[in-house]
Amino acid sequence: MYNIIVIDDHKMLREMISETLNTRGFNVIASSGDAKDSVPLCEKFKPDLILMDICTENNSSGLAYSKIIKENFPSVKIILMTGVPDLTFIDKAKANNVDSFIYKNIIFVFLSFSYVSACPANLFPAPTSQHPFSK
Repeated sequence: MYNIIVIDDHKMLREMISETLNTRGFNVIASSGDAKDSVPLCEKFKPDLILMDICTENNSSGLAYSKIIKENFPSVKIILMTGVPDLTFIDKAKANNVDSFIYKNIIFVFLSFSYVSACPANLFPAPTSQHPFSK
């Protein structure tokens, strides 16, 4: 069973993601609306995975905290998510050794296929001409 922390500034989405994961056999051990909480939550709960929004409460950056987590807890998998169509987030996530990246508009497709259980490393959307946000 995967122990998961969910970080998202939208309370309803955070609760929906947590509930969906819990009903699919995962164990959401903590959640927060602020990325700055991710480091102390890692220290306290020792998660297998963090599902974290890029832009969170109090202007905290999931990107910035993902770097800190990977430096201090390298075995913790991180999947960053965003609703903002900014392709620079992908490059920044890769630079921070984030394990995966997903857009919020497809999060429930992602969860419904239990993709989290496989958690393949380095799976990022490719910025191709077919990508919905490519130039």
